[in-house]
Amino acid sequence: MKDMPALAFPHKWETTDGTTIIAKGMTLRDYFAGKMLQGVMGTVFIKGDKPPSDEIVESCYAWADAMMKAREA
Repeated sequence: MKDMPALAFPHKWETTDGTTIIAKGMTLRDYFAGKMLQGVMGTVFIKGDKPPSDEIVESCYAWADAMMKAREA
């Protein structure tokens, strides 16, 4: 299980016909990066509908990696 990434929002449910459905969710790293991006985009003025730059996205993942590392401590 150590090699399995930490997941955010895994979910398991049964349908009315008894079928079990398992949704793995997203990785916790992606969740953390998304939260960072949400915060950054809330404080940065962006003109038009341009997506965030690669530099901003990479920075969000760097913060997410730091958060993942802190979880292991």
